[in-house]
Amino acid sequence: MRLIVHCILVLNTVCISLFVMYHLSFIVLHPFLAGRLASGKKRGLNTTIPSRMRRFAIVIPAHDEESIIREALESAKAIDYPSDKVEIIVIADNCTDRTAEIVRSKGIRCEERTDDVLHGKPYALEWLFRIIDLSRYDAFVIVDADTRIDRNFLPAMNEKLDSGAEIVQGYFGIMNPEDSWLTRLSVVTGAIKFHLRYSCKTILGLSCPLMGNGMCFDRGVIARYGWNAFSLTENWEYYSKLVCDGYVPTYQGCAVIYSHAVIRLRHGEVQRKRWVRGRMQTSLKYVPKLLAMAVKRKSLVPLDAAIELLLPSHSMLLNWSLLTLFLSLGLGYAGWKFPAADLVLTVNIGIQLAIFALGLVMSQASAKTWASLPMVPIFLAWRLFVTIKAVFERRKSEWEKTNRILKP
Repeated sequence: MRLIVHCILVLNTVCISLFVMYHLSFIVLHPFLAGRLASGKKRGLNTTIPSRMRRFAIVIPAHDEESIIREALESAKAIDYPSDKVEIIVIADNCTDRTAEIVRSKGIRCEERTDDVLHGKPYALEWLFRIIDLSRYDAFVIVDADTRIDRNFLPAMNEKLDSGAEIVQGYFGIMNPEDSWLTRLSVVTGAIKFHLRYSCKTILGLSCPLMGNGMCFDRGVIARYGWNAFSLTENWEYYSKLVCDGYVPTYQGCAVIYSHAVIRLRHGEVQRKRWVRGRMQTSLKYVPKLLAMAVKRKSLVPLDAAIELLLPSHSMLLNWSLLTLFLSLGLGYAGWKFPAADLVLTVNIGIQLAIFALGLVMSQASAKTWASLPMVPIFLAWRLFVTIKAVFERRKSEWEKTNRILKP
């Protein structure tokens, strides 16, 4: 029995260490890549004249979004790009409110879809890409209805496509960072992910996961696949399929979008549980395929994509580390001491806290953000609770809309 318990402890410690080292590797590499990363900083567009101005379709799936869609529409119309090279298309998907009316009042194309069985964003995208003339566009951008698009978004995407990219993820910022302690802390992990990991991965030729919002696709990709991912986390499934087929989605830090973050923990439970269930389902299906592709092609790209699928969030990795350390210490008090595990886990936790502190610095955290740090244990406990609930509900496949209650 003691051997089995120690084996479980060692396995957990090794897995945690590998994920922590994965995060740490990009921080270590960042200074060496700083020169090449400089051109990819937010709003730091190159001065190279593009070979051509592509015609973009900005696709906005919307379900009962009358209260928030105006900002997305206005920001899309204000993008610094030739107006004759942009068409905004809103999918009013099973809407029961004034979403379609508001869109058309702005002079924007709105396609209304009604389906009592197949509802949700992925089905709306699949439907639209079937009914529109794809040949009218050179590239497609997908943004959510609660999004504000930066003026440089399309010039930045056009530049990236000019460099040969076919699938591009933009920078995903938070529109309401000062609304609550939760939104303030959310900015920190975003800075770590985008400014460090995704920027470095792009320079190294590795893939960038698709976030579901602020994504850009060359027409050839959409003409070949349409939208063929229908899981709870359709962006992760689409990303996995593309990497399996040899594509390398990349990142453009100059293409910025901002989205509303939930301001209270209770508002984010539905979203978090959907993400956890969707990641689990996608990982079970695609991690083996990606690992097989890595061996077959002798390539790090599918291996790295498999790691991304399995990679816990910063909060859940810290939860995992703390729980494993408590287990190890508890075994020690029971007479089953394993000091090596205690030391390794303590070092891993220290590294994770240091990475979070770096995120505070990189995001230029406000005094209010620093003052929100005492709420971190509450957030960690909530994430653990929601994740456990999601695991028990892992067979649920119904899509549920996130309740985004905005600050008055």
